[in-house]
Amino acid sequence: MDAVTMIPDSVLVLGHEVELTPPVLILVALVVVLSLPTLQSVWACLSLWLEYMVTFVPTIEVPLDNAAARDDGVQGDPIKKIELVNPKRPGTIQCFDPSTLQLLGEIPAMTAEDVNAVCLKAKKAQTAWAQTSFAQRRLVLRTIQKYVVTHVEPICRVCTRDSGKPMVDALLGEVLTTCEKIRTINAHGEEWLQKSYRPTGPMMMHKTAYVEYIPFGVLGVIAPWNYPFHNFINHIISGIFAGNAVVGKLVMAGAAKFAKPTILELGGKDPMIFCNDVKLKNVVPWAMRGCFQNCGQNCCGVERLFVYDSIFDEFIDTIVPKVKALRQGVPLATCGSDGDVDCGSMVMDQQMDIIQALIDDAVLKGATLHCGGKRNKTLAPGQFYMPTVISGITPDMRISKEELFGPVMCIVKVPKDSDEECIKLVNDCPFGLGSSVYCASQKRGLRIGEKIRSGMFTCNDFGVNYLIQSLPFGGVKESGFDRFAGPEGLRACCLERSMVVDRIPGVRTSIPSPIDYPIEKAKGLPFGNALVNLFYNESPFGKLLAILGLIKYG
Repeated sequence: MDAVTMIPDSVLVLGHEVELTPPVLILVALVVVLSLPTLQSVWACLSLWLEYMVTFVPTIEVPLDNAAARDDGVQGDPIKKIELVNPKRPGTIQCFDPSTLQLLGEIPAMTAEDVNAVCLKAKKAQTAWAQTSFAQRRLVLRTIQKYVVTHVEPICRVCTRDSGKPMVDALLGEVLTTCEKIRTINAHGEEWLQKSYRPTGPMMMHKTAYVEYIPFGVLGVIAPWNYPFHNFINHIISGIFAGNAVVGKLVMAGAAKFAKPTILELGGKDPMIFCNDVKLKNVVPWAMRGCFQNCGQNCCGVERLFVYDSIFDEFIDTIVPKVKALRQGVPLATCGSDGDVDCGSMVMDQQMDIIQALIDDAVLKGATLHCGGKRNKTLAPGQFYMPTVISGITPDMRISKEELFGPVMCIVKVPKDSDEECIKLVNDCPFGLGSSVYCASQKRGLRIGEKIRSGMFTCNDFGVNYLIQSLPFGGVKESGFDRFAGPEGLRACCLERSMVVDRIPGVRTSIPSPIDYPIEKAKGLPFGNALVNLFYNESPFGKLLAILGLIKYG
């Protein structure tokens, strides 16, 4: 180490010594500089850094069982078919690995009484939790983050075992998104939940008005099964930071009986558009990732691929061999598999029946099936559906409007390279979650995107909305309503309460005698008329007459 600069010659990163050469130092400085604008002010940035430096982050110790620690950690033969309820074990739910159909264990099947008891316990705890400081809440999230970043592999393994996805898909969809969620909430959550001051207008200029965000109390969350770790912890992160206790989520029909607010994200049929001026070698990888990430079981996965007429044939010739080359199988080194796969299994067996019905309907109505289109029986008894490419999709086919939620690339030809026709085809769908457009001109891409009826849009990219956790996540139409993520999502965990207080001590609103009870009929209406004209008549002469009226009738 140089005694003058006090900068070490090297540092240890993830067990590897990294030499601090000038390029490395420049890269570190660039990362630091780029992180500064993400906070509202330099003071906020320094304050947060200081908190991070002086606060000790506890370590969570969670013993890992064999299923979490080793690929071959689950013993037992596969069963023929998953049955969640075992008649011999009432009051429990059985859990299976969908790729091997091995029994993972069982959990209690909670009754209504059990859920009520948990809610009451959470309600009691929330009373104290609501009084914690933001620094204390950040410490809890940092403790979770510390565990996550030091246990990436076992977390991915557990997710893979629970949902049948490859480990890399688990890392991208479960771990990376969770870490970014925590980072964003810790960096910006306190700012987003600060009082929001509002203009009062001239009549109430002596008042201060603001909105404050108060914890609801106990939040209920029903999370989907496609990302078991992230979907489990995602809403806990937002909920507890906003001062709530989190236990589960009531659907709209049940919540309506008790006038409870709901946030619903109900899936999508997301379009990806390839305009005629794209370079196929640049966009094909995005089509592959968009359709086959997590075996297509993504709410914002690509379910409709719109390819312009002039590049359609070349795209088909390019994409079909790539999809055929995807390696599908058990994603862990167990049950005879080496775990070296690109595409895993389906979580739900019945979903494959839904996919098959949509594929069969499309083929019957004239669609072209290029590959796949059926269960992968060579991997039985695991729940695998072959990576599929189908083209010639038209609006009369069910597959153009109903959610697939599986490993299917559904291709629509855009006639005459027409942007207008493309927009029309895209919007002819009951869903509206995300959307993306790839083209040489960002101006053109934005022009197309602005006409797509969806809750989210990206130009020349896919899926990055969710990695920018300052953005709200959600859709329109049958994709649901309201938002999670971003300030909108964090505030959705709160009661928005409008507050009005005196701006100047001793200066308060009083009721003028002409409109106070008992109202003087001869003065009340003329006085009120003068009051309206004073504040809202745009003519200076009209305002002068209003002042004279207030004097006369006041």
